[in-house]
Amino acid sequence: MPMMRSIISVGLDMVQQDNKGRFVKGIVPWNKGKKASQESKLKMSLAAKDRIKRNGHCWLGRKHSSKSIEKMRFARLGKKLSRKLRQKLGEAHKKFKIKKQDLFKLYWVEKLNGVEIAKKFSIHPCTVYYTMKHFNIPLRNRSEISPLNHIKEHPWVSERNKRPEIIQHVLNAVRKRPTKLEQKLIEIVNSHNLPFKYVGDGTVIIDGKCPDFINPKASQIIEVFGKHWHSPEDEYKRTQFFNHHGYKCLVLWEDEFKNEITIVSKIKGFLSSEV
Repeated sequence: MPMMRSIISVGLDMVQQDNKGRFVKGIVPWNKGKKASQESKLKMSLAAKDRIKRNGHCWLGRKHSSKSIEKMRFARLGKKLSRKLRQKLGEAHKKFKIKKQDLFKLYWVEKLNGVEIAKKFSIHPCTVYYTMKHFNIPLRNRSEISPLNHIKEHPWVSERNKRPEIIQHVLNAVRKRPTKLEQKLIEIVNSHNLPFKYVGDGTVIIDGKCPDFINPKASQIIEVFGKHWHSPEDEYKRTQFFNHHGYKCLVLWEDEFKNEITIVSKIKGFLSSEV
């Protein structure tokens, strides 16, 4: 049965809608060509900021699908930038004279985001991200953007909350353990009689950190990292942390689990390094 349509009068314009209140494709919207007043713009801006503050940004940690990326690429094909825009972009790039190591330090060490870096140099954030792409500087992932990483600003990571019983309670509440990767490594360890025990459920806590696997006979730890949640910098930090506490640490990445032989040989090499 065809969807019913209703006619709504808006001033002198006639706008067609279906029975669910959605505008019909091809109809010119009533506000096309009209500009919002400064007061309306301010109200919309404040409402959007309040919504982001309460719910977080809708695109934080998300990515466009390959289909969407292809659609956007196709839409840009054959379109040339205007002379005025090319001049603006050129001036912005001239302002942003920075070495790769300095940009890496601002983004990864000082933990500034693209907008904050852009404000320092009075340029558009897109210029920062284009430059990072040119220098092959990787972007931070969701785990690094998460506010829980800013230890000084968040009392959740206090001395009290480093207690083993608190950490185990949190692990049980927010995460199903073991994960698929950890379960796979448990099976590999058992089938090859490797001397590692799964402790990622909070059984062992080292200064507030919960390792995934530990060798009870030696000071050795194995960490399992998924590429979505971790970066190469995480591997460095985690390894340095456990080294500082007298443990050698091996990090196994998600991609390596495609080949069980590689995992086993890597663990055996790690075991022999202790001898």
